[in-house]
Amino acid sequence: MSCIVVGFLIHATVSKAALQLFTCIDIGGTSTGGGSASTGANGGDASALDVAETRSVLMYDMDVNCDSRLSFVAKFFVGMPFFMVYSIGIPMAAGILMWRMREHLDDPIFGRRFYFLFAGFRTEAAYWESVVALRKVGIAVISVFLRPEGVDV
Repeated sequence: MSCIVVGFLIHATVSKAALQLFTCIDIGGTSTGGGSASTGANGGDASALDVAETRSVLMYDMDVNCDSRLSFVAKFFVGMPFFMVYSIGIPMAAGILMWRMREHLDDPIFGRRFYFLFAGFRTEAAYWESVVALRKVGIAVISVFLRPEGVDV
């Protein structure tokens, strides 16, 4: 039982961490090269060397290039399945379990294992903790994906 309790307590935090694999920002850009008109060794304009490329990097670890193959593999073969199974699948499975077992909530064995999921709710709404967990996931999605936009959103 304690594993289920801990799993639900850390659910939103772990879901947000999984979503952070998908948040990339662009850094760098074109620079104008300072104010001096210096010449290079071959007589050309040295300001052409100051132009930086724009790179897409992971917002939470700027050493990771978002355009790399490794980043793609991490996003779609680790991040997406984890998000779908853990962040969405577990609350949905718990909600379905609570809905199907709502007649047996008074059973001592079932009640002892899952009491924290339906405590405080009416029998008809025993699944509601799962709805709350999915709403927390929604807030995590919003906070992770809108963070690069800043407070102007």
